[in-house]
Amino acid sequence: MPHFAIRSLAAPLALLFVLGAAAPREQLSPAAITDAHIVNELLTRTFYKPLTEQTVLGGMRSGIVAYLGAHKLHASLPAPQAQDQRDPQAYFARIVQSAVSQTGASSSVVSYAALHGMALSANDRWTEYFDPDEFKQFDSALDPPDISGIGVLLNVDPKSKCGTAFFVIPQSPADRTGIESGDLITAIDGTPVCGLAQPLISKRLRGTTGSTVNVTVRRGDSTKDFAITRAPVQVPTVYFRMLPGAIAYINVFVFGSPTPAEFSEALRRMQALGARGYILDLRDDGGGYVLSAVSIASHFISSGPIFSTVSKQGEITTDTDAEPPQVSAPLAVLVNQNTASASEITASALQENQVAEVIGTRTFGKGVEQTVSRLPDGSAVKITTARYVTAQNHDLNGVGLQPDLHVNENPSAQFGQIGKDAQLQAALTYLQSKLPS
Repeated sequence: MPHFAIRSLAAPLALLFVLGAAAPREQLSPAAITDAHIVNELLTRTFYKPLTEQTVLGGMRSGIVAYLGAHKLHASLPAPQAQDQRDPQAYFARIVQSAVSQTGASSSVVSYAALHGMALSANDRWTEYFDPDEFKQFDSALDPPDISGIGVLLNVDPKSKCGTAFFVIPQSPADRTGIESGDLITAIDGTPVCGLAQPLISKRLRGTTGSTVNVTVRRGDSTKDFAITRAPVQVPTVYFRMLPGAIAYINVFVFGSPTPAEFSEALRRMQALGARGYILDLRDDGGGYVLSAVSIASHFISSGPIFSTVSKQGEITTDTDAEPPQVSAPLAVLVNQNTASASEITASALQENQVAEVIGTRTFGKGVEQTVSRLPDGSAVKITTARYVTAQNHDLNGVGLQPDLHVNENPSAQFGQIGKDAQLQAALTYLQSKLPS
């Protein structure tokens, strides 16, 4: 999972151009020139450090040269001159057309290479250009696609070898029908599935929206049959369950668009079951939308700052929560070296507002955020536009967040499994010390 904190999604205007294989010497699309203009404007105006047009234009050329070299092609391309800064679109068109005419390469592919090079000119590991296919992969992490099925996350029970519904997605067909977390799935449509691999069991549960699947489960000493109508189900970004002692365990995989609503539902269900304490697991969470991070932190913070952003011009904007907290029970937050960006915002806000004990190892240390600008053809550019500091004005970039209680991950750890997760056990011990006997 990539590490990122995203403030907003911009949608600059650009013309749609046709993708695909191209004949040699094809003409450069006017829309590609428009895209280059947009990316150039965004990089030079919004990147959080000074970035000149001369540098960005040099990146155009370098991107093309790198692409041609990787494909054992060569073209003599003019380096950008001072006058090209007055008309960067003309320079873009000139070098792309020159590369196409000299090598026969596709103009769309060469254009993508130039746009990649423009982003790389920022010399920033978080600033990058995505062609349409690349952006689909990136975007699916934040906005998971729907899958037609019943809405259970499965693993295989090591004793019975049957599928186990270790998490039932709220409001899914399985949830509405009565499937519960912990149920053993023994048969699907009358065919036994114990002994099958998890992907094969999952595949049999999926199917056309509106179709019915018959699922046989074993719950304790009883066996139950459920007729479940398949429907589109969104892959969750939040997983939760109740641990012994009425400790609610909530694991946030990524801070995506649906995460605030999923987190609120997790809290609602755990509170309905009488949760006395909470564990928020942010291990291996690489970040996501800043607003999602603020939303989650706000459930626990009564008042005070959550974090601040510092713009290119040095302007400071502070996100502050002023609403009463929804949760006042003891809270432990689990972090590790892969807890990054938006996850670090959440963990640091909870730590510095003294509402949680942070447990685990030092976090990744990413203190900058990006703005993603989508282009109408399905491509996008992600640009680092600001840096952020914690509620107490600490810069985490390259440093990370130091936990209150340092606990190393145990060998062969299984996150979230009691007896197989040393950091989870440390969180349980902490919460037990805070709860009345």
